[in-house]
Amino acid sequence: MAIERIFGTVRIADFDTLELTNLNRIRRGVDALGQPKTTMVAREIAEIDPFLKVEVYDEGINEDNIDRFLTEGGQLDALIEECDGLDIKVLARLKARDYGIPVIMDTSDRGLLDIERFDLEPERPIFHGLVPESKLKNLKGLTTEEKIPYILDMV
Repeated sequence: MAIERIFGTVRIADFDTLELTNLNRIRRGVDALGQPKTTMVAREIAEIDPFLKVEVYDEGINEDNIDRFLTEGGQLDALIEECDGLDIKVLARLKARDYGIPVIMDTSDRGLLDIERFDLEPERPIFHGLVPESKLKNLKGLTTEEKIPYILDMV
């Protein structure tokens, strides 16, 4: 996106640091291990084009900052979602729908791409209605095994 200069401002959020297990999909050397992922992305964007504005949320997205992330300084044109946490995936969609922001979800697994056009369809059920919203209320704290049925329904 930075090379094509398709944005003036980008907001990035991730609470995580680079770990050895990430190197199969993130182009960095072992010297970057332990660095915040957001810092690495912001630096890479600055090296491509120092005039692009990058807003960093090192704490990731959570219930306390999601509204600010989506709207502060101007509402997002689109939300590109790649969260690992199922509860945050749901929260991001519910809030994006409230604000009429389209969601693009990309997964590293099998190249799955999903688009939810809440800007054009404000009543669209999240995850295209594949999982009833009533089932998605209490996902925080579930084990990986407990999340599997929900994830299988979504894909």
